[in-house]
Amino acid sequence: MLHDTDANVQAMSMTVLSSVLALIEHFPPSDAQVFPQYIFKKVSHLINDPALIVRVAFTESIAILAETALRFLDICHAIKLYETVEEGPVEEETILSRHFQREEKTDHYSSVNTTTALIHNDYDKYLLELQEIVARWVISITTDISNYALPLKQALLKDITRLCHFFGAFDVCTLTSLWCINHTTCTQCPVAEIFSE
Repeated sequence: MLHDTDANVQAMSMTVLSSVLALIEHFPPSDAQVFPQYIFKKVSHLINDPALIVRVAFTESIAILAETALRFLDICHAIKLYETVEEGPVEEETILSRHFQREEKTDHYSSVNTTTALIHNDYDKYLLELQEIVARWVISITTDISNYALPLKQALLKDITRLCHFFGAFDVCTLTSLWCINHTTCTQCPVAEIFSE
């Protein structure tokens, strides 16, 4: 439906897809990468669709998709950390084994710390990947100087608080400020200023 010949069907499909994805609460940790590896790839062509209604629907969905992708990543990251910390050496009751157990615990905790550091590195890597994809969309919309760019920019600013949460205050304020400097029609820029304080 995202490739339908009818622009109204495409626009509604994009809106419904983002809304339904936002409702998902339970999923396996293996789905952490479903957004950058599948969903974002399936919807990214809509940013250049010839129909304005489709581009507006896509733009209105960017913040919801970004927020949902971040939630998926956060939950999967938390599950991995929990599973790593919960794994521990089996407790043994004999005195002889307690001596070895102390050594094993030391090794276990150092391996847990190493594993936790690797999980954090993976999280940062995946988050950066998500942010780069969404940033490309945001920059494409905010730097568009065509005659039909204004509705897209207004649609993007409607959900600026979600984007602030997704990117972090500095990145969104930088992106929004760039747009505000170049366009005098930016009426919702004070929202971004709140996050920069």
